[in-house]
Amino acid sequence: MATVQFILGRSGSGKTQRCIDSVCQALTTGGNDPLVLLVPEQATYQAERAILSHPDIVGFSRLHILSFNRLQFRLLSGSGSTAEISRTGKQMVLHKLLLELADQLTLYKGDVQRMGLATKLSDLLTELQHADCDAKQIRLLADAIMAKPGQELAAAKWTDIATVFQAYEAFFTSAAGWFENPDIELTLAKDKVTSAAFLQGAHLWVDGFSGFSVQERDLLVELLKVSKDASIALCLDPATMYLTNDDEDKLDPCSLFASTEQTYCQLLRIVRGCKLKLSKPVVLNKPLRFSDAPALAALEANLISDEPPQRVSGRNALYIAACGNERAEMLRVAGQIRTLVKDGGYRYRDIAVVVPDMDAYQHYLESAFSQYDLPYFLDRPRLMKTHPLTELIGSALQAVQSGFESSDVLSFLRSPLMPASFDQIDTLGNYCQAFDVQGD
Repeated sequence: MATVQFILGRSGSGKTQRCIDSVCQALTTGGNDPLVLLVPEQATYQAERAILSHPDIVGFSRLHILSFNRLQFRLLSGSGSTAEISRTGKQMVLHKLLLELADQLTLYKGDVQRMGLATKLSDLLTELQHADCDAKQIRLLADAIMAKPGQELAAAKWTDIATVFQAYEAFFTSAAGWFENPDIELTLAKDKVTSAAFLQGAHLWVDGFSGFSVQERDLLVELLKVSKDASIALCLDPATMYLTNDDEDKLDPCSLFASTEQTYCQLLRIVRGCKLKLSKPVVLNKPLRFSDAPALAALEANLISDEPPQRVSGRNALYIAACGNERAEMLRVAGQIRTLVKDGGYRYRDIAVVVPDMDAYQHYLESAFSQYDLPYFLDRPRLMKTHPLTELIGSALQAVQSGFESSDVLSFLRSPLMPASFDQIDTLGNYCQAFDVQGD
């Protein structure tokens, strides 16, 4: 039975570093127990790099640095799962089901021809499944709403959703062996935890999360049950809450850390309900990250404080610039980075750009950084099929399969991983077309 300990502190107080140091200590002191570090998807590489930078660690085999997606893949990799249906595929399935169920629907009966309805329902069903809800629960919800006077419209809406949801579940049941529903795989993975050898008796660290979906939370609970001990790091202010409170209704909904405080209360209640051992939480109060930046330390400490902040030293350490739009923002940032590297002695790896919405900023960022000739790395998932190496291998196989058709060979040569320039490939393409060069 796991012994659970929470590591609590505000931003920059050393929670992540404490987890990394603890993992490194476990690796260097020997032992055969498996080690599991659970972090968000975008933090896995950073965690691996931080651990491998330790002077006494040159590699590891019993440490598993996982996100929920990676953990899900590990747990289900031997189950013979088939191809996952895409977001567009789910919308197409729902549009087909809406047409077939038109006579059974009431509120949505006149809108089944609209593709937009399938898109909205796809997002809704995805959210419901992430909350571990099924069609039966939605049907019960609709019946409960129907029993209330004056709620006929809401009841009709949820009744239609339950009808579509039930058909949606039946589709994936009938399509077993062809398609898998990616929205329920975390639920399926939860049932595999007790039989996964690499998780039994493991030392578990959880860091970097402000909250969990119902599926993720249920999977985490299963991990706690099979682990030897667990440390869970959460970013909140321990001074503003009762650390023994497990009732979310007693929290301040306007708190800066409201989401994480709610997560803490939920986990605390679950740990107690599962009769797991609970150690005294580690409370970190000192802002270590900002020890050399008093201006940032003051900003972090007084961001939403009601008390008037004290004046601190740190001239030119922080400033605010107002720009007209995202393009102007990125051009300004790119120009500043160029100046810092050229005149300030900085290196590109010393600089990070944080944006609130990568989808809104990515195009402008790429354009501005290319204009200033700045190297950069976008920390976001990328489809493997669009990677240059995957396209290169695919076009090579296609060229062989087609008997070296000119179009396939030229597609292979146009890969950015090939040494030839685009001008050379264009010249070759014109030559092949002029002299009808085809095949081998």
